[in-house]
Amino acid sequence: MQVGLFSNMRLVVIVAVSFALQLAIHYWPVLETLFGTEPISFRQCVAWVVLGSVPLIALEVSKVMHHAQLAHLHTNEGRSLS
Repeated sequence: MQVGLFSNMRLVVIVAVSFALQLAIHYWPVLETLFGTEPISFRQCVAWVVLGSVPLIALEVSKVMHHAQLAHLHTNEGRSLS
């Protein structure tokens, strides 16, 4: 069974709202003062997105490897039966 990226829309909305709130804390003057933050550079934002994607990429790579192993085992079982 394969689950699509947008199959859980509630989770997608929560992640999007969370991301928007984090940006607001860094760019909205009232929240900057309240949380003691300052605007982040584009380079910092890209670095955060890349680093935050590492667990997702690792999980997806492990899924692909798992499916490849299953396909290989299934192919080998078919050969041994004939």
